[in-house]
Amino acid sequence: ELYRCFDKDLSARAFKVQHDDQRGVLTFLRLYSGEISKGQKIYNLGQDQSEQTGILYVALADEYKPVEKVTAGNIAVVSGLKVTMTGDLVTSNQTAANKAKTRLTARLSKPEDLERLILPSARQRLNALDEQPDDSEKADILLGIGARVPEPVFLC
Repeated sequence: ELYRCFDKDLSARAFKVQHDDQRGVLTFLRLYSGEISKGQKIYNLGQDQSEQTGILYVALADEYKPVEKVTAGNIAVVSGLKVTMTGDLVTSNQTAANKAKTRLTARLSKPEDLERLILPSARQRLNALDEQPDDSEKADILLGIGARVPEPVFLC
């Protein structure tokens, strides 16, 4: 439901990042809308950065088949992403992200829509706020904009 605000633009969530000895860092993306192509520049909403994709694969068990593009409803395995982490939301460009935020903000005027769209991580961020956020701030939280990963803690 949340990803409908992207309409036909790319919206994909990184759900796994792993290192492969031959291919380097591989990022697994679940595509909710649009499509991703080999060598495409994508925009990471959580990190507020654009990245160039490398080779695009489809995972078949333990093998990776190189492809030119992957469409919505499928899993893409992308090489070459340096800043995208697990949980990040990516889209085709910053303009698409801004359009999606505008559409989402318009939908958040109804409280029942917020309850239907909210993810557990977004609920935690909303509950941690001291003041009631406006609809634009709620849209940022739902899209993962401005989310920061805490520094790791090493126990000795």
